[in-house]
Amino acid sequence: MELLFSLALTVGIFAGIWAYTSTLINIPTWIAFLSWAVFYAAGGKQEGIKKGLPSCLMGVFWAWLAVTIWSKIAPQNIPVLCLIVSVLSFILVYQSRIKSLFSFAPGAFVGAATFFGATGSGASIPQVIGGLVCGLLLGFIQQNVALVLAKKEEKLPSSTGHAKDQDDLEGKLAQFEAVLKETEGQRDSYEEAFDDAEAELATVAQARDNLQHKVNELITSNNELQKQVDELTTQLQEQMETVGPLFRKD
Repeated sequence: MELLFSLALTVGIFAGIWAYTSTLINIPTWIAFLSWAVFYAAGGKQEGIKKGLPSCLMGVFWAWLAVTIWSKIAPQNIPVLCLIVSVLSFILVYQSRIKSLFSFAPGAFVGAATFFGATGSGASIPQVIGGLVCGLLLGFIQQNVALVLAKKEEKLPSSTGHAKDQDDLEGKLAQFEAVLKETEGQRDSYEEAFDDAEAELATVAQARDNLQHKVNELITSNNELQKQVDELTTQLQEQMETVGPLFRKD
């Protein structure tokens, strides 16, 4: 059986079972469908439970806390409610930095939105949590049944495409990473060559400075020698002027 057909078939069957069961256990039917979608969006299989469950439950907790604070400090005050919602949204996203538990931020938003929608319609918090948990479990069971029917393990289609699209994307990502590594290697080579060139340039500059220093020393020595020659010339002229008249008398 084709995997996509198997998934569609089992989703339809389990959705119908849940629609009937939810009326017996007094849980709003639509809640489980939200967390069921979260299960697949978080990656499915054990990863879908691992990411989806804590994120959804934390979304419920933060939403409950926000409503409790609003009702205590400023009930019916819309500007305060807007401020609380802004803070709540920040928390739902920022908590995803705790990757071991709350990395899937969309699940937290689903949990919070479910709390607002369900409790606003008269549902209790246990009903909200029960519905979310049931949806995640339904997704896990339904997925495994679909895989058994398909008789092969494949990557599940994403919400916008099939497993082949994901394989192509991963292949392109691997190629991009390879090109990136090659580029980084070339950059390192260029940086090393640049450092060598700077070192050689510094050596040439030092040699130039040394040569200029020697030239200055030679110029200084030449000036001193020229001064000595001038002094000797002056002394010789003075001696000639002194000795000259003696030769003229003879």
